[in-house]
Amino acid sequence: MAHYVGLDVSDRDTAIHVIDETGKMVWRGKRASEPEVIAAALRRHAPHLERVWLETGQLAPGCTIL
Repeated sequence: MAHYVGLDVSDRDTAIHVIDETGKMVWRGKRASEPEVIAAALRRHAPHLERVWLETGQLAPGCTIL
């Protein structure tokens, strides 16, 4: 089953929301805003990752779909 992830990035922490292809929440949590830490959480909680939505707020000029 496909997983879709929303990341709300700040300078210290990143909120992570994982949903499945039916829209059901699979997991949500916060991790340090370090690439290795976020990658480990995604490998564990979204093993069938299809798409990532990145919300950066004031850290960048907009949102990106990866």
